[in-house]
Amino acid sequence: MASQNSTAPAAPANVIQNNVFDVVVELMATSLTTYYTPLLVLLGSIGNIISIYVFYATKLRLQSTSVYLSVLAVSDTLFLLNLLPPWLLAMGITDFFHRKGFCQIIVYGSYTSCCLSAWLVVAFTIERFVAVLYPLRRNSMCTVARARFIIGLLVFSSILVNLPLIQLASSSINDCNIDLNYMEHAARFNLADTLVSFSFPLGIIVFLNAWITVGVYRLECERRALQAEQAACPAESGSSGRQAGARALPPLRSQHRVTRMLLIVSTVFVVLNLPAYTMRLLAYAYDMVSLLNNF
Repeated sequence: MASQNSTAPAAPANVIQNNVFDVVVELMATSLTTYYTPLLVLLGSIGNIISIYVFYATKLRLQSTSVYLSVLAVSDTLFLLNLLPPWLLAMGITDFFHRKGFCQIIVYGSYTSCCLSAWLVVAFTIERFVAVLYPLRRNSMCTVARARFIIGLLVFSSILVNLPLIQLASSSINDCNIDLNYMEHAARFNLADTLVSFSFPLGIIVFLNAWITVGVYRLECERRALQAEQAACPAESGSSGRQAGARALPPLRSQHRVTRMLLIVSTVFVVLNLPAYTMRLLAYAYDMVSLLNNF
């Protein structure tokens, strides 16, 4: 008679490791959802509000660059505030995120602010490009009135191109997602949005930054050549020649500072947007595969 006290076979080591990994990932995801989202919204909003105050309460309001940066801060704050409804739903505080009307408005506001922020960075980069490489045209092209006109055009365009989301977004009992009846249209819109709100702005920013870097390098070479010529012929150049050469070439320190700022802006744009757009594309691809398998 076989023994009835035989023990069950032990679980394989790889199964135990997978279970531990799943638990760790779940704990990390829960911690990020619980603490990171509200902290990001709070600190980001406070920083943006302070930036807006500085741009408008000081002499910086007379510069077109400050107009772009202040509107960018407003757009980023709106995007951050759109992160709160999903967090409130995940925390079980309120469920208005998946209610009809609120769902569409939140999704639409998130996409619109993201698109607007991307093109504001492009507009700011183009202005810095003109100011650095064409300093004589700066006063005529980089004006506050022109900046406000461009910002108004970008706001109107962002509002217009994202209007389909009001129809594509759909609320359910416990979720806010894309309407299954429009899944194919949503996939096309997602691809177009990725191109318009990320790929095209990224390409423009990288191209202009590279051009600015080359331009600053050429200015530095010209300045060094001018300084070497003045050092070789100090009597011929004189003080007037040195002053004219200094006026002809903008200060290198200023050029380097602007170049570093542009590189930081573009790097932050890529780092913060690339994961989101990648996950969005993967999510749409997964939903499309699941929908096709159901049929």
